[in-house]
Amino acid sequence: MFRLSSFLKNAHYHLCLLFIGAIAFAHQYKVSFSSDEWSKVVKVDGKGYYAYLPAVFVYQDLNFGFFEEVEIENAADPNQIYWYIYNFEGNRTNKYFAGTALCISPFFLLAHAYSYLSGGEMSGFSFPYMFMLGMSALFYFLLGIHLLRKTLELSSVKPWLIVLTMLALAFSTNLYYYTVREFSMSHVYSFAWVSVFVFGVKSYFVKQNTKHLLLAALALGIVLLIRPVNGLIVFSIPFLAGSLESLKAGFKNYLSQKLVLISTILIPLFIASIQLMIYKVQTGKWLVYSYAEEGFNFTSPEMFNFLFSYKKGLFVYTPATFFIVLLVLLMLVFSFAKKKVNTRDEARFQSLSFLGFFLLIVYVLSSWWMWFYGGSFGSRAMIEYYPFIFLAFALSLNKKSKWWFKVLFIALILACIQLNMVQSKQYIAGAIHWVDMDKEWYWRIFKLW
Repeated sequence: MFRLSSFLKNAHYHLCLLFIGAIAFAHQYKVSFSSDEWSKVVKVDGKGYYAYLPAVFVYQDLNFGFFEEVEIENAADPNQIYWYIYNFEGNRTNKYFAGTALCISPFFLLAHAYSYLSGGEMSGFSFPYMFMLGMSALFYFLLGIHLLRKTLELSSVKPWLIVLTMLALAFSTNLYYYTVREFSMSHVYSFAWVSVFVFGVKSYFVKQNTKHLLLAALALGIVLLIRPVNGLIVFSIPFLAGSLESLKAGFKNYLSQKLVLISTILIPLFIASIQLMIYKVQTGKWLVYSYAEEGFNFTSPEMFNFLFSYKKGLFVYTPATFFIVLLVLLMLVFSFAKKKVNTRDEARFQSLSFLGFFLLIVYVLSSWWMWFYGGSFGSRAMIEYYPFIFLAFALSLNKKSKWWFKVLFIALILACIQLNMVQSKQYIAGAIHWVDMDKEWYWRIFKLW
């Protein structure tokens, strides 16, 4: 039920979200829809993610028999033809998972209905479909930021810091680029549903209401269907609990409610099994590994390159994440100087649980055979984990500390916002190469900032 008093009380958050949305929409329209660029917004991996929608709603063909006609004969740009088909025992499957298409489907159906009513082309690739694809990315972008704001409120973060965190998340990371340009990729959709998971779990530990666990279970199922490696988010639960005592009490309550326990296991398994059902229809087999020879090499992770390489390093192209991790480390050190035992223990627990989770994510993602994840702006594989990183930022800066310390980190984040906005434009213009960056090239481009 709409409450005017609550709306007015949170007007500054709504205005901030409106500002973020307006900037992103204007930029998205300028670079993706103001010319014939709209016909090229579905590109590379995004072609595979998106292909499920025309396969189901236009061609009724989950074996993608339309691939040659759409992708090769009628390609908007012959230089961007991308082979997302994987042949499994003579049967065609999609290399990519169906979760992204599931997220986009309501917007696709709106475009489908509009095309039908207006007598337009119902191919799934005309302008109305591409425009609504852009709107879906904007929706999930803003949804994720909104839910992070709600999570920060649950954590008693100061209002001014919540606004700063919303702006930092929106504009200091490559999440922004994947909202305004390559929005057929999976990352903005994963980001939003991870934010749902974060909000659901945090709400449970704060309010001890099990309905929030069901929400988190739903989100977990969808992020698994988008990219199975996203299941790593379950290891964030200690960090989201906030303290060891809260974690113990929450698990005790959770284990005592058998129906909730079973439901939170079955819901994500059922949603993730949609992919298995698709494989069954396509090949007659329940399990298909569509990535062929690609996989993880856990004995040789490229953790240093993943973080610091000029090619795609997280800390290089999204330096806000470096300063946030540094901030958490500093708060861990400061916690040893606290006099109050409970405060010290909570601060240590939050810092250690976040850093442990962060290192786990970096280890797993950097173990992928192509640690830089192909063509991208920055480390795109980390985008879905930004809700945790910026939650850690707000929680750390929310603690009592010297005014100059806070001013320093605020200034650093604002500088990162400026850098990211400039480099996003440089990447779109081609000044930052999609894969072949090195130290010399990076600093030559950096001077243009």
